[in-house]
Amino acid sequence: MSSAADPVMSRVVRHFLIAALLLGIAPGLEGAITMDSSGTAVSADAFTHNQWLGNRIRLAEDAPFQTSTSLTLLMDVVYPTPFLSAFILGDIGAEPNKADIIAQFDLDPASAAVAAAPGGVTATQLVFNQATVPAGVLEPGKSYWIVAGVTAVNHEAQAGQQMGLLDWSWASSQITTSDGWTVDDWIAVSNTNGADWNSFAGAPYAFGMTTIIVPEPSRALLLVIGLAALLRRRRRIIPIALTPLVLAACQPAEKPESAGIAVVGTETIGVEEFQAAALRRGGGDPSSVDREALLDELITESALVQRAQALKLNESAEFRRRQRALLIAMLREKQPETVEPAAPTDAQLKALYEEMKPMLQMPAARHLAVLRLTENRERLAEALKRFQPLPPDPARRGFGALAVEFSDDQDTRYIGGDIGWLSLEEIQRRLPAPVAKAALQLSRPQTCSDVIVDGPSAYVILLQESRAAATQAFEKVRPRLMHEFNIRQAADEARKRKEDERKGLLIEIDSALLRSIPLPSTPPTPLNTPPLPR
Repeated sequence: MSSAADPVMSRVVRHFLIAALLLGIAPGLEGAITMDSSGTAVSADAFTHNQWLGNRIRLAEDAPFQTSTSLTLLMDVVYPTPFLSAFILGDIGAEPNKADIIAQFDLDPASAAVAAAPGGVTATQLVFNQATVPAGVLEPGKSYWIVAGVTAVNHEAQAGQQMGLLDWSWASSQITTSDGWTVDDWIAVSNTNGADWNSFAGAPYAFGMTTIIVPEPSRALLLVIGLAALLRRRRRIIPIALTPLVLAACQPAEKPESAGIAVVGTETIGVEEFQAAALRRGGGDPSSVDREALLDELITESALVQRAQALKLNESAEFRRRQRALLIAMLREKQPETVEPAAPTDAQLKALYEEMKPMLQMPAARHLAVLRLTENRERLAEALKRFQPLPPDPARRGFGALAVEFSDDQDTRYIGGDIGWLSLEEIQRRLPAPVAKAALQLSRPQTCSDVIVDGPSAYVILLQESRAAATQAFEKVRPRLMHEFNIRQAADEARKRKEDERKGLLIEIDSALLRSIPLPSTPPTPLNTPPLPR
């Protein structure tokens, strides 16, 4: 670059930086949701394989636009997994919208090492900040879901090795919130990799999130265009008068009929506009407003807006979407707040209990322990001979110390071979067929099978306890019933609100056209910005 062009470039850079400062759109890192990990308790439910858990959060209508940079989840890693991911998904009522991925993060290297390590870690903060897709913008007045799940499974794992079993810890109370975020008590669970969801009763999970405040959509577009123009020109400076954009802006504009404080191109800065800006700047204290500096800011803003319009940024689909979102947020600010719904009566909860009885069944289950040997498997006969004469011991877990001596299953050998409570369906799905058959034939607690050979390994299975299928008592499931009642009540309110919002409008749908529209496989570019002439 020639030395004569250097001052020109310096002035251009300086002007854009000053404009950015005046517009107040420099993004800043802020903690959006602070984790409250005091007094946490491990949840009664764990997720594994293709199961996902989610907690709904809401951004206040007066909060700024934000984009997420990381998530922190408090989890107990029971069995390792390298396939753990976290998401921010859109909201479609009482469940997450898997098709609306706002952000997706994988574990950072340090947390990935913890999640892939052997079990025994308790209530560890796992940090997700490795973005797999660019994070979208979180808009004021909208609800979103923090979701965690195992996105792939090691199906080659040997019997007894459960890949990806984690407990998401409960918070002892409502999670501390800031920056306009509140944490809802709506929790959902999916057993089909996020394809369908059911409500899940309980307190909010422990998690945290950090975000970056982003500028208002129109101003962000202008700043990006200004900086893009500088970057595209790189080492060459073309005289500004040669660009069609600035040529158009420098043309003598027709002076507006009503004169104001200042005329900028085709726009007039009027008295009311200046007064509104002064009110925002001074917060009701006129003595704190620098009139000349404020007018200079408005002139810069007007100039940038006109240049953005010359590039037709205001005609892009992304601009219209953000503009509509702001209009909706402003409309809802003027609507009266929703009245707090009444608490359900016992009669309503009991009616709901009768309706939900099929879903409140606790399946028949068995508490099992296993010994497994692959090398020197004939030694299992000795283990069986030593265990059978042992007297009952309520404090003994599974096979006790024998598991350390006679089992090579690294996930269970140090806990007596205990593999936990399994439903009859889980026994058949997770254990080798001969072992599952033997486990189902055991009838008395604290009895074990003979040595079972399956392929290269030999097994002995122990029945510790068993329970029959039963419907959970009303009082035990009362919190879940109240949660379900609230979900249904909120859904009814949302349906009524949607009907009111559409009342009096003619709505016609071209179903054939709707079905024929090809859907894009990749997200569109947020800014449809044509390159500046060189």
